Amino acid sequence: MDGVASGIQNLTTSGSAMRVQAIPVHSQPSPGFTQRRWNSTSSSAPPRSKIYTFTDILSTLETPSSSRLLIDVREPHEFEANTIPTSINLPITSQPDALLLSEEEFSDKFGFAKPPVGKEVVFFCKAGVRSRAAAGLARQAG
Repeated sequence: MDGVASGIQNLTTSGSAMRVQAIPVHSQPSPGFTQRRWNSTSSSAPPRSKIYTFTDILSTLETPSSSRLLIDVREPHEFEANTIPTSINLPITSQPDALLLSEEEFSDKFGFAKPPVGKEVVFFCKAGVRSRAAAGLARQAG
């Protein structure tokens, strides 16, 4: 289908035939269509999270600050096996809505106070995937 796809095609799924009307596909955008692209230098792109190194975390442990909170976002069984001293456990996979809960609901569910809005939180996990997701959720929650 070069440039514009049109006509009727037969598709077979699970042994039964369906008729599908193909929609025209144009290679050029329609008049009035605005294309937006995001890149790391765009001023309207969401803010990036700070990436902490091992040395940064050691420094945090050597000079604790009440303005910074270490949060282990792995599951409770991983947290119990080993973690960074002074960190709290907030399992992002099984509790993705945790930071969106009210302060009372959060405290009842986890047994400690919800991090206040605007406080610096440092999320960590095993490989960085869950901590990156937690940082995105934290931005949404403030």
